[in-house]
Amino acid sequence: MKKEALLKLRKPLRIVLSAAILLTGLCLMVACLRIYYSGSQPFSREAVAAAFGTIAIPVYLGLGVSVICILVELLIPRPEETQVPGRHLPMLLKRAQERTDLSRCDAELREEVLALRSARKLYNHIGMTILALSAILFLTYGLNPHNFHPSHIDQSMIRAMYWLVPCTVVPFGCGIFAAGKNRISMAKELALLRSAPKESRIPAPKRPSHEKRDFLLRTGLLAVGLALLVWGAFAGGAGDVLTKAANICSECIGLG
Repeated sequence: MKKEALLKLRKPLRIVLSAAILLTGLCLMVACLRIYYSGSQPFSREAVAAAFGTIAIPVYLGLGVSVICILVELLIPRPEETQVPGRHLPMLLKRAQERTDLSRCDAELREEVLALRSARKLYNHIGMTILALSAILFLTYGLNPHNFHPSHIDQSMIRAMYWLVPCTVVPFGCGIFAAGKNRISMAKELALLRSAPKESRIPAPKRPSHEKRDFLLRTGLLAVGLALLVWGAFAGGAGDVLTKAANICSECIGLG
């Protein structure tokens, strides 16, 4: 009963976590706007301190709630019914392929599996071809200096958008279509391999466990990152980062 009650907390916790992250992001956006419109020296220490001082409490509350929700989410066991096979379909299919010998299956099943694999290769090749053609077309237009007038920049960019939008939408749509068809094909192949006779099964290969190595690697990288972050803050790097960020926003990107 206790486990079921904990499982029911997962959805409310996700809602609270999303609301806390949204609140923190909105507060930071408001502070950035106040800094930008604070006067002739918007990025001075005083302006930044005044802007961020007013949002300190809601930001700290949002960060605290986010940390608590993330910890509780990690501690609550994941229900088995939410682990749908579709999320791990490529991994399940790869394991089924490794454990099934198609040469021992009947001809009809083998031909159907090979046809599904050929269809997936065809979809991928078509998608890559469309992507390459779209990139070539747009680069051919974009790298031609005659298509961009030095004094009519807006009109030149509008004409460029007429090329960019189709060259982006068409391959993106084809990629979504190919991904959907491939997912359906993989699900069908997985069902076929699972229905194969027991005589076609081969022992599962032993997989080396890298959990300890991955844990040590991630922990080491996190420790190095935190150490560099603390060292940079004490070395006065925060001011340099703020100055460079202000210069990028006001000069390079064009907000100023």
